[in-house]
Amino acid sequence: MHDHPPGIQIISTADRPDLDRIAAQWLWDAFWREDGYSFDETLAAMPESITAHVAPRTGIRLCDGMPVGTASLAEPDLRERPDLSPWLAGVLVVPEARGEGLVAHRQAGT
Repeated sequence: MHDHPPGIQIISTADRPDLDRIAAQWLWDAFWREDGYSFDETLAAMPESITAHVAPRTGIRLCDGMPVGTASLAEPDLRERPDLSPWLAGVLVVPEARGEGLVAHRQAGT
């Protein structure tokens, strides 16, 4: 069971495909642009995260219904250790929501 503060939820892009474009923009700006990918290539990768069973999967963090962050599960990212999968990747919180503890790890009972 996930314990989230009121108004906070994590959803899959499968539940809200309308958020693909904003998640793709965040990921492109933060990670993929510098690696030479176009925004269109980044956006084109988003539907795969809707249909995958494990990875890649993309989650969107909502706060009072507004998207404020994203994180993905990705296929193995370290060629030397293909047994380590999935990887947590593309973790991003929009600047105006940083420092609010929206992605802090919480253990049960804490």
